[in-house]
Amino acid sequence: MSDDLFYRISLIGFLVVFSSMVFFLTKYREKKVNNISQISITEQI
Repeated sequence: MSDDLFYRISLIGFLVVFSSMVFFLTKYREKKVNNISQISITEQI
């Protein structure tokens, strides 16, 4: 019983950490892409 509970808690914790990592990575990537596009637009002008 206790092993099953520990397994569930560790699995949920891993999922939360993994999803938050993916979320922050996508946000960071979007920010980088926006900066790059802004730089290219200013260079064209």
